This record gives sequence, structure tokens and C-alpha cells, in this order.
Amino acid sequence: MSERWGTDIRDYNRGRILAYLERSAAATRTELASVTGLSRATVTSIIAELIRDGTIQSVAFAGGAGTTSGAGRRPQFVGLVREAGFGLAIEIGHERIQVVHARADGHVVSHESAHLAPSDDSADAVRATRALTASLLKRDGLDLAACLGTVVSIPEPLDRNGDVARARQDTRWRGTNPRVLLGEALGNDVWVENDANLAVIGEMVFGVGAGVEDLFYVKIAHGIGMGLVLNGHLVRGANGLAGEIGHTQVRDDGLACVCGNRGCLYTLVTGQFLSHHLQPVTRNPELGLAEVSLMGRRSDPGARRILQDAGFEVGHSLANLANALNPRMIVVGGILAESGPWMHDGIAQGIGRYAEPQIADSLSIQKSALSNRGELMGAVAMAVGIAPIT
Repeated sequence: MSERWGTDIRDYNRGRILAYLERSAAATRTELASVTGLSRATVTSIIAELIRDGTIQSVAFAGGAGTTSGAGRRPQFVGLVREAGFGLAIEIGHERIQVVHARADGHVVSHESAHLAPSDDSADAVRATRALTASLLKRDGLDLAACLGTVVSIPEPLDRNGDVARARQDTRWRGTNPRVLLGEALGNDVWVENDANLAVIGEMVFGVGAGVEDLFYVKIAHGIGMGLVLNGHLVRGANGLAGEIGHTQVRDDGLACVCGNRGCLYTLVTGQFLSHHLQPVTRNPELGLAEVSLMGRRSDPGARRILQDAGFEVGHSLANLANALNPRMIVVGGILAESGPWMHDGIAQGIGRYAEPQIADSLSIQKSALSNRGELMGAVAMAVGIAPIT
């Protein structure tokens, strides 16, 4: 009886380690000991067994660049032995297309990018994506028959059929089904996902959200979007519009919004509106998002105040959502999160002011560890099948 009991416990502990590795591109022995609660010796012993039977293997750091803390020894990662092949991750943003070739373990092998004009329509974007992808495949000598998956990020919410969920006048994807368009153009099955949804997956696999099952990701750039994971499940909503925090009303008599309402958070915190407020100070009528972010990094007094005020408004809206859903972590990303600490500080102040104290005290607010690569890395994780959620 005691021998069987010991075997059952061993199998259970093996299962816990494998379950974590299913959700992560790779992990160190220390990380596995921490998340499972097992001793380092037990984890090391089980890993040795799993390597011997071919279930797991030593891998390079999954994010594509091995790291160390200081001058110490490089951490040793292990990951599941996965099907041979490669994944394609594509981001079609407002002004740029990026294509990434990744190994089956999530390691990024190569990357290509091209400019996309804001005036380009969906047909232009599809043609440019096809050309860029063909260039990468040819350069790397890849055969689409070995592709494990192709995942595309776009800055639009999508419904369950893959159609753009909001028929706004200002989007190049209005009235289209990007999955169909891109699948036909690239010649293989394509999964298209909202950028913030992919970014939250990227943070869970490669970033600061590893092991967190209740997580919000907020992207603040040309627009403001959110990816939500609750109990380890990505929340898309009935119409694909979950996380549209930018269209929560914060001013009864505010500016008209592209969604048809007025006084939305979008009208206070996104790039074009912050640029508008800073133009009288800079006397630069062409002030854009990149310039606003740079002014923040340079600690320009006007930019600091504008960014912190905008962050406070975001924090107020997030506090209301946190009171309802009680996340463990909020990750802040997008180009305006790269504008110094001002946006982050404002968000923390807004949450501290309006969230229920116990919820605020248990909530970690983190800057994205992936900078502007969150969407691409989330697409990588989905393309090669190492995303913890679908």
C-alpha cells in the first residue's frame, strides 16, 4: 500500500510539473519548485526522469535571448519536447507590419518589418503582408508544409466568426473578415486575434505575468485596449468586445468619440488627444505619438503632467473593473507606457484612489517586460502551441 501511495504521489508531482510546462515556453528548476511548492531536490529528480524518457529537454531561453542576473551563471531552462516545425507570427499595426519566424519552442529565429501608411486599406495591408512573409520564408528556406501555425495580430476586436466586431469608419479592416483575407493571401490557415488579447498571452508566457491566472493587460498607444485573462481563460465576450475599456464614459459632456458616444476614456488618453494638448506648449502642429513618448522620457514638464493626468483617468476606469473582477496583476504596455514613469504613476494613483482597499493592496501593477513585442510574442506562443490559453 505504501509503495503504491509513493508511486501515486510521484505521478501527481510529475503531472504538476508537466502541466506548468504545457503553459510555459520553458522554465528553470527554481521556477518549477516555486510554482509547484515542491523541493528543489524533488524537482531536479523528476526533471532527470522526464529528460531520460524524452518528455522534456534542455532549451535555450524561450524569449530568444538568454539572460543572466548580473555576472552569475546563466539559468538552465527545460521545456517540453514538441513537434518539429516552425511558427509564423505577424503583427499588422497602424503604421508597420512585422513578421517573425519562431522555432517550435518559441525561440525567435528571424524577423522582418515594413512600413504601412495609415491611409492604406485592408487590400494594401494584405498585399504588403503577403510580400513580407514570402520574403522571410524564402530567405530562411522555409516550407509552409512544416508551419505549425500562423497567427496575426491586428488592432481591432473580432467576433466569433472572425469578422471585425465594430464597424467604425476609421479602421482599414471595416466590413472585412481578416482571417479569410489573410488565409487566402498567405496560402495556409491563419488565426487572427486582437492585439491586446495576444499581448496578454505574450506576458503570461514570456513576460511578467508568468504563472498569473487573473491578469489584465492594458495597451495605451493610438487607441486603448485591454486583454483580460480570468481563471486562466482569455475573455473575449459575446461579440468579441470584452476589454474595450477605451469606450467607458468618463465625461458626460466630453468630446465626441469614434464609437458614437461622447466623453469616452479614449478621448482623454490616446495619442492624438495627448498630442493636441501638448501642441500649444511645443508649437509643433505635427506632434505625434513618438514625440509625446520621447518628451515623457526626457521629463518634459508639460508631458509629465499630461501623461500623469491621463494615467490617473486610466487608473480610475481600471479600479472600477478591478472592483468587479479582482485581478492579481495589471500589465501596462504600448508606446505611451514607454514614456517614463508618469503614465504608470498616474495609473497607480487612480487605482489607489478608487479601488476597494483590499483589492488595491493585493494588485500588482507592472510595466510590460516585452515593450512593443508583446503582441508578436503572444502570436508566437499561439502559433507554436505553447500558449497557456486559447
